[in-house]
Amino acid sequence: MTKIMIIGILMCGGAGAIAAETPIEVANSRADARTPEAVKAADAAWLEAEINGDYKFLDWFLLDGYQSIDAAGSIFSRAALIENRRRRGRSDEFAKQVREWREQHPNHAEVKIYRDTAVLTWVADDRSSKTPIYSCDIFIYQNRHWHAIYSQHSTAAG
Repeated sequence: MTKIMIIGILMCGGAGAIAAETPIEVANSRADARTPEAVKAADAAWLEAEINGDYKFLDWFLLDGYQSIDAAGSIFSRAALIENRRRRGRSDEFAKQVREWREQHPNHAEVKIYRDTAVLTWVADDRSSKTPIYSCDIFIYQNRHWHAIYSQHSTAAG
């Protein structure tokens, strides 16, 4: 189950880390627009917070009611995710797992925006992949920022 949770988190924030800026600075500067690029920047800040154990950012970023469902169907609440990152703190091991997973599963983000809602889907670069979609995250634009409300991860075959 730990492996499934790690894979889920890898897919949640797959846009990558942004050097020299904290997640809150990124979210405040780059995610302040209703564009696909802003959604991807918010997602990148999310991953950075996951790696760094920045539970304060996660508390701000994840909306009340946020849930993540991993590929095995397990549900993780906002509170559980935040508490886990608070206890774990920064994890170089997790950062390594993110890099390795990405190398083994080339993918890219596709973003669709519907007014104040964005759907970010992580799609395999290899169109013949047995797992064409790795995950989907739902964002809500609130108070001039994108915030996550739901994540679903998949190992479903196409």
